[in-house]
Formats: sequence, C-alpha cells, structure tokens
Amino acid sequence: NKLTSQPFTESELKLMELNLEIMTRWLAERNIKYYFVCAPIKARVYPEKMHDGQRKLYEFSKLNQLYEYINGNNAINIIDVRDELIAGKKIRDTYLKTDTHWNQFGAFLGYKKIMDVMKEDFPGIRSHDIEEYKLDSAMTGGGDLLMFMGLTKGISFPNYSMELKSGKKPIVIDSTSIPWRPLKTEIR
Repeated sequence: NKLTSQPFTESELKLMELNLEIMTRWLAERNIKYYFVCAPIKARVYPEKMHDGQRKLYEFSKLNQLYEYINGNNAINIIDVRDELIAGKKIRDTYLKTDTHWNQFGAFLGYKKIMDVMKEDFPGIRSHDIEEYKLDSAMTGGGDLLMFMGLTKGISFPNYSMELKSGKKPIVIDSTSIPWRPLKTEIR
C-alpha cells in the first residue's frame, strides 16, 4: 500500500509540525495545554496476524517518521500509546477482532497513558484504575474488516466491555453538535 509505505516529504513534515505548533500556541494563549496523540493502526500492534507480504507493506512507519521529526520540538507535547497497546495484548485483545478500531480495553490503555502524562502537568487530576472496572465478555458481530470482505452476517466473536463498578457512566459529547468556526491565526 503506497499510502502506508511511502514516507512523508520534507514539506509535509514541516507543514504538520507547523500546524501542531500553531494549534499548541493558540490554545496556550487561552491557558489550554494541548497534547498530540495518534492512535496506531491495528497492523502496527498486531503484525504477527498478517501474512509476510502484507507485513512488508507496514515495515516503514509514517507515525515513527512524524514522531522522530517533531521529537526535538519542545513546543509540541506528544503522547505515544503504542507500547501500551502492544504490551496490553499479552493480557487481552486491545483491538476488536473484526475491526480496525480499539476495543474498550485498548481504549482504556490509551486513556491511562494519556492521563499519566497529563498528571505530570496537572498533579490534581485523577484517573481510574483497571480495578475500578468490571470486565465482561459478550458475543458480538460486525466490524469494518468483515464489511470490507462483504461478510455482514453470521459471524460473531467475543468482545470485552468495561463498566465502572461504581455505576458511573462516561459523559459522551457528540462533536457534530459543537459549533465550528475556523481559527484565525497568524504565523509569528
């Protein structure tokens, strides 16, 4: 896949870095700390599930290239969750079996890493620990990988769900309901 294996150009890297700097600066002027997190694609976390020919397409990582490029830029706060997802798969799956997206356990591992990094800047924030959740497994179907293969019915697999033992529910914000207006920024 050319989109995955072809490196970013120098100008693409500079533009991404500039955009991240502008966003970070714009938010900082409003007393908001910005953290940049990229969810890794499933193929990076589960390369062993791919056949050799497919795995070769993913030997080069654009995310590695981007992180290495902006790593020396102290203005950009990067949170890399890849190691947590790779380590977590030894405990239980971190991605949905027939989907390219994280399951709730994988999302929890990403959340925990993000919160741990944020605690360094904001010691007063509290995150939940895995022991505060009850983990259940139920048979589910669907998933974008099955859809891509035209298999939309008749296949099910175990999927983990996590709920706080306290019964508290997360607040879900529908981003489509947030009024959007373009940022007016100038490069200084």
